[in-house]
Amino acid sequence: MKEYVYKLILVDRLFVEDNWTDEDEAIIGRHFAHLQSLQKNNQLILAGKTAGLDNNTYGLVLFTAKDDKDAEAIMNRDPAIVEGIMTGTLQEYNVALFNPTYKKE
Repeated sequence: MKEYVYKLILVDRLFVEDNWTDEDEAIIGRHFAHLQSLQKNNQLILAGKTAGLDNNTYGLVLFTAKDDKDAEAIMNRDPAIVEGIMTGTLQEYNVALFNPTYKKE
């Protein structure tokens, strides 16, 4: 298995909190379920987003896949991308250090 990262960027209209619709929130729920399925399949290394809601905001998904084609398929199945509220860019990634004792407080 190889390691990959995809970076997620919100579409411009969602940088304004008042522009979020119930459907956008539902898409985020499906996006989260996608990440949970990667976790359940032991492919997710880490997922999260930067603080704030502006043009510097982005999310990262670090995961494993068998090859580039599989990695691209995983990213392109993400509901946030499929349903058009985020764009994604994929790169192969190499984890150099990992802290297995880290616990989010």
